[in-house]
Amino acid sequence: MIESGLSATHAFAVRRAWDWALEKWGATGPERLLRLMIAALLLMGFWLRARGYLYHTFPLWLDEADWAVRLFELPLREHLIRPLGFMALSKALTALFSRSEAGLRFIPWVSGVAALFLTPLLAKRLFNSGAARLLCVAAIALEPAAIDLSKEFKPYSLGLLLHMSLLMLVLRYVATGKTSDLAWLCALALPAVLFTQDILFAYPAIFLTPAIEALRARRTRHLAIVVLTTLATFAVVVLLYVFIWRQMNMKTEETYWGNKYNTFYVAGPEQQSHWVWFYERYRELADFPALRATHWRPIPMLKQSLSTVRERYFDIWLALHVIGVITIFARRRFREGFLLCSPLWLLAFANFLGLFPMASFRADFFVLAYIAPIAAFSFERAKPGVLWLDQLPALVLLTLPLFVFERDWHSYKSYMASWSQYPQMFERVLELRNPAAPRAPLALDERSCAGWNYYVKYQPDFSTRVAPELLRHFAPSCVIESDERTGIRKMFSAVKPEAGSDARGWLLITSDNQIFRYAARTIPANLEIERSVHVTGKHLILEIVRKQGGPPH
Repeated sequence: MIESGLSATHAFAVRRAWDWALEKWGATGPERLLRLMIAALLLMGFWLRARGYLYHTFPLWLDEADWAVRLFELPLREHLIRPLGFMALSKALTALFSRSEAGLRFIPWVSGVAALFLTPLLAKRLFNSGAARLLCVAAIALEPAAIDLSKEFKPYSLGLLLHMSLLMLVLRYVATGKTSDLAWLCALALPAVLFTQDILFAYPAIFLTPAIEALRARRTRHLAIVVLTTLATFAVVVLLYVFIWRQMNMKTEETYWGNKYNTFYVAGPEQQSHWVWFYERYRELADFPALRATHWRPIPMLKQSLSTVRERYFDIWLALHVIGVITIFARRRFREGFLLCSPLWLLAFANFLGLFPMASFRADFFVLAYIAPIAAFSFERAKPGVLWLDQLPALVLLTLPLFVFERDWHSYKSYMASWSQYPQMFERVLELRNPAAPRAPLALDERSCAGWNYYVKYQPDFSTRVAPELLRHFAPSCVIESDERTGIRKMFSAVKPEAGSDARGWLLITSDNQIFRYAARTIPANLEIERSVHVTGKHLILEIVRKQGGPPH
């Protein structure tokens, strides 16, 4: 009888455990498969973000190294285009812990991972359909810029997290009406502009949506909280403008970024009309989840038609954007439409006025928080539930192309970010140097100089292990020149060996093959290249000597 009782207790415990598992993972087969797919996407997204940060750490690139040196040497108010809060928090963390690459990238990486794991929760708030939820998760988990920018000392992954978090908190307050949820929303919204300026485009929806909800539900105290938070946030924005933003010359910035990255319309005799340009830039935003297609590798069956397949792929995502917007308003999901569409349309309006860049560009990366859900709305259904076929959109549109076309699985950064091998270049030139020779002149171009300033002065390991030897054997000088070809000519002048001596001069160039070939063609007649050493295709080391019997000049 005792054994029978134990068996019954055991069976009851097993049934309870099974019921709990079914409740957590879905009572039906499609629901369990959906959860497994989401878990797999999160695991894949985490691995791709960990590579290059938790292991096989990437050295800092030009922009990162330049901003790292500015962070350590300049007061915070002089970082005009970097968010004040992001730079202040980064400065505090590096002072407390480490000035290493991992220390500088800690905030972006944690933000990128947090945004990854927030996505399923946000999707659950937005969608009834399993297909829409899974596509939204896949569009952020596998988005290549979201992966690379999480390993970059820049604020863009933090900006994505803040946009997603505020969107999530607004939806949560609308669903619950709790004071605590409103408090979390206001506590995050108020300082958000200190960490990402583009949150300005989301503020109207972020503040108006809970205000309207509080007004409808006659929650007078909640409405007062929203109004006071809005006024306080507006005061912060005004202070940022008065003390920081107004120092920027917007006309100059518009021309510079417009010419360099085509993010502003710059009129010209051969330029397309503003409206055509505007449509193409907005289309780039809609195609954000398809960004990986720009680096698809050719495969045998599509070798001749890969460009056509790529264009059709972009067309699909543009169509999903249009269908998503139509679906949102056709189903009378006006609140979601306001939250998701207004930041994009305000960004477009600001660009039209010449106030903010718009393109497939890192400054616009935050729009992924809105573009991904809008595209997912194409597969939204009025009736809640999960079907077996709900796995197909994410599988066909994102997962399958990843496994078919991917080349390097983010072994280096290439989407809205870049990578370097500065430490390897500096160690290599030290290996090439004759230890018995006198101290030699070393000219660095602008890109190489940024890396030199960080690694020689501030990187904890390199500055103590390698930098003293570098400075003992070389006399470095930076050639800062916006035109690379002019800079190359100045570099040759800076390291010209003395006549009648066997002294060497050294050039460190970080660029591309076109500039490397130009350097070889441009060397003065009385000099010659003794050695030319490439480091990973991005860096070039030139050893320069005077021609025997050549003219002195």
